[in-house]
Amino acid sequence: MRRFTETETRTFTIACPNEDGGRIVKVGKQGGHQRYRCQTCRTYFRDPATQGKGKRYPVNQIGSALGWYYDGLSYREVARNMARTFDIPEPDEATIYRWVQSYGPAAVKTVKDLKAKAGDEWVADETMVTVDGQAYWIWNVMDAKTRYMLAVYLTPDRDLRAAKKVMKMAKDAAAHPPKRMRTDRLKSYPAAITAVFDGDDVEHIQTDGLAAEIHNNLSERLQGTIKERDKVLRGFKRPGAAQEYLDGWMLDYNYFRPHHALGKATPAHKAGIDAPFENWQGVAGKVAAKTCQMKNLRPVDIPGFRPKKKLGRPRTRPRGRLLTQESIDHRTGRR
Repeated sequence: MRRFTETETRTFTIACPNEDGGRIVKVGKQGGHQRYRCQTCRTYFRDPATQGKGKRYPVNQIGSALGWYYDGLSYREVARNMARTFDIPEPDEATIYRWVQSYGPAAVKTVKDLKAKAGDEWVADETMVTVDGQAYWIWNVMDAKTRYMLAVYLTPDRDLRAAKKVMKMAKDAAAHPPKRMRTDRLKSYPAAITAVFDGDDVEHIQTDGLAAEIHNNLSERLQGTIKERDKVLRGFKRPGAAQEYLDGWMLDYNYFRPHHALGKATPAHKAGIDAPFENWQGVAGKVAAKTCQMKNLRPVDIPGFRPKKKLGRPRTRPRGRLLTQESIDHRTGRR
């Protein structure tokens, strides 16, 4: 009796990420993944379908790490989750930090110009959080129909300038202005709405607080979600870094989180936005392929680059003693 083993053959094409048409050769394996090198630009890379160029971790692992981070986990907790989930050595916290700093802003920049087809009624509110031991206010504006978050803004004050800023951000994120704006009775709102939506005929409805029935409890649920991130925000030393986190969190909320009230659809889908990606794995595999990885390229990874031969420091004087005709005559015995 003879035993036969069936094997599956997979055919695929490997090309240089720099798209220079260079000849590709295998250069061993790293972490169980085949490595390649382009003979033209001398770029080292792995299978682009599963591995970002120059990245040690596959895109599915990077995407999972980003999702956990914006779910409210710390860098240490994200690293531990990666080790347990993917059965790999625990990555360094600095590695998780670099992913967040690279992929988060890249994803936010990609969707920045997309306009949401929001409904006729928007809800605005603010809540207090702690950043580096100081009290800050998070302003937010959300569309009541699609649950799409139009703006999130962090500021130390609740003055007119901050109210106008968040209203301007919300207006720029939507395809058209609302017909009604619901807020609490903060004195900054009426003047801000009048200044930003001048000529748009927006009705301003003020409520007695988050518990009012007219508010539909939308802001109350939203503020509860934001409060869950208060632990993460405390760890930031700069308001700018906290705002970057909130920008990434807003993208995660709008594009990657299905809502039961929306039939398990995302707010972006309900707002008629054709999202360029479906999750953080898609961000790591598509968006950051050109915007993030170029920041870490070595000179030899740039197409057409040829390193020059190292010439060293130019000599300022000849080595050894300077020979003159007098010294030569002295050595040869000539007088």
